[in-house]
Amino acid sequence: MRGSFPLILGYYHTKEKNILLASAGLRAEIKTENKKYVLNSGIPLGTLHSLYINQIKCVGIDWQCKIWNQHHKINLMFSPIHKR
Repeated sequence: MRGSFPLILGYYHTKEKNILLASAGLRAEIKTENKKYVLNSGIPLGTLHSLYINQIKCVGIDWQCKIWNQHHKINLMFSPIHKR
């Protein structure tokens, strides 16, 4: 297959409250209770022969994530049912 394929992967560990986000070709921003994290777009899959992915790890209970490229945007929000 030829072309570029933007990809973003995310994972939230509910017990540890860890947020992991990896991106190839999409920009992302995570806002937690205490801090804002920005993830640059990196290079979309298929653009180079090697894999180049940007990633961040942060901690948060209530958080919001905005993901975008030059054409589209999506906002995700997370708030646990039971706060500890």
